[in-house]
Amino acid sequence: GNNLTKEDVFLSSAKADIETLLLNKLINQQAELHTEAPVTTLEDLQKLGFLQMTNIYIPDNFLLTKEAVLFLFNRYDIAPYAVGEIVIEVPYEEIGYYLKLT
Repeated sequence: GNNLTKEDVFLSSAKADIETLLLNKLINQQAELHTEAPVTTLEDLQKLGFLQMTNIYIPDNFLLTKEAVLFLFNRYDIAPYAVGEIVIEVPYEEIGYYLKLT
């Protein structure tokens, strides 16, 4: 019954790779939501209010599910309050290489 931290779960050497994966997932997620204008780059995300005051990072809040890791960003973490909480889902097929617990 101990809480797992990101240091317990993710390889420290994979930090940059995981952050790139999260950024690409966020771009894809927002592209699906904003079909009126293409969202394909960090700059496109920033036009929507994302990542204006911080870079993408591995949050302390994550959930290990049966099929994926869910990364949970609270309001204001990476986007304006109005966007709400952001949940980025990464299947184990894509992130498994970067996990300590495989």
